[in-house]
Amino acid sequence: MTSLKALPGVKLVDMASDGSMVEVAYDPNKTGPRYVIEVIEQTGPPGLYMAKLYTQENRGPDQTKEIKYYRKYFFLSCVFTVPVFLLSMVFMYIPGIKEGLDKKVVNMLTVGALLRWILSTPVQFVIGRRFYIGAYNSLRHGSANMDVLIAFGTNAAYFYSVYAVLRSATSPTFKSTDFFETSAMLISFIKRVEFFHCYLVTPSYL
Repeated sequence: MTSLKALPGVKLVDMASDGSMVEVAYDPNKTGPRYVIEVIEQTGPPGLYMAKLYTQENRGPDQTKEIKYYRKYFFLSCVFTVPVFLLSMVFMYIPGIKEGLDKKVVNMLTVGALLRWILSTPVQFVIGRRFYIGAYNSLRHGSANMDVLIAFGTNAAYFYSVYAVLRSATSPTFKSTDFFETSAMLISFIKRVEFFHCYLVTPSYL
């Protein structure tokens, strides 16, 4: 229970007398059910505790609020990611639009690269904030989970792209290749999975 209470956003932890069930009230903006499950299963020797979601047929106000939270961030991620995808995978092959995107801003920095950088940044650091929190919590407990993998993978794509963009902006000959669409699309895909999972299986108790 101490480990659960230490999770960011956890407001209440109430365990049954026989230890078979624990009720957790939390702020969905700061944590989620998978983080709670990970903390429980990482407590003590490996395999000592196992946890799974207990769901009820009817959704209460807390569950409805969580669904709205995931839906908002999923659709918000699409607002930024769809243009990044179009700039990277579609518009670059349309004559006329391609020439406009290839127009130089500073040295070899193009309009297309600059737009992709601007659009992908909110996805990486605002919409993807949960992955940073989950990765931090996992590493703090001495383990690595999917949040660590997602955070490292998207950071690698994003920050390499930032390096390439800055290099092209300071060089008259360096032609950059960025991967902003990779990080943005990966985060949006995970947000889609979280939203539909939350909608179909809404947690009530753990």
